[in-house]
Amino acid sequence: KWGIEYLYQPPLTQQLGIFSRQSITEELMNAFVREIHRRYKFAEIFLNYCNSNPHLKARNNYILALNRPYEIIKNNYSTDLIKNLKRSSRFDLNYRKENNLALALKLHEEYYRKRTPHVKKGDYQNFEKVCNHLMREEKILLRGAYDSKNQLLSIALMMLDPRRIYLIESTTTKLGRDMQANHFLLDCLIREFAEREMILDFVGSNISGISHFYKNFGSTNQPYFFFRMNNLPWPLKLFK
Repeated sequence: KWGIEYLYQPPLTQQLGIFSRQSITEELMNAFVREIHRRYKFAEIFLNYCNSNPHLKARNNYILALNRPYEIIKNNYSTDLIKNLKRSSRFDLNYRKENNLALALKLHEEYYRKRTPHVKKGDYQNFEKVCNHLMREEKILLRGAYDSKNQLLSIALMMLDPRRIYLIESTTTKLGRDMQANHFLLDCLIREFAEREMILDFVGSNISGISHFYKNFGSTNQPYFFFRMNNLPWPLKLFK
């Protein structure tokens, strides 16, 4: 931009940085930061949970180990969550496997695009291409919650690797919120995958209400990190 190379977080991504099968040492992190300073004048990026550094600002990311029986996991649910699940049980909700990726993406964009104006139409289109590729690789998981009239109330789009389920998008309709459908859906997901050597990664959040919702499931915080650098020349430095 303006002839200046800078480093920024691509839309719809959460954690980047150094990924390695070996432990990431302080020496490696320092070398990584030095290289950023050498190549760029400005940087605002989010580094993954293995890239810790005392000088970086931590961001919340909640995870839940699934390698236990469902009843043991449920014993760590908060009182609020148990109450909401009891409310949802009054509505005879159904939990289903989904295969309509386009519907999940469309609903999420409709419900959340006004809250994320920085995410452009092209970003959603690129994300759809990634999801379609992962769908062919069987690395996309879709689950939905329906009422007794077969109305979709909540849908979750997740990405998979051998060790984690990443909750990328979760969309709940107004009627679904009234029926606590998202609580029901995630509880059913946990029941489905309990006793597997996997982690449910909630992919956030620093927003207090969302953070509280994820903590209700007995999850633990595995923070990732925000890196910012501003070596822009004056007066550009003042605008960033």
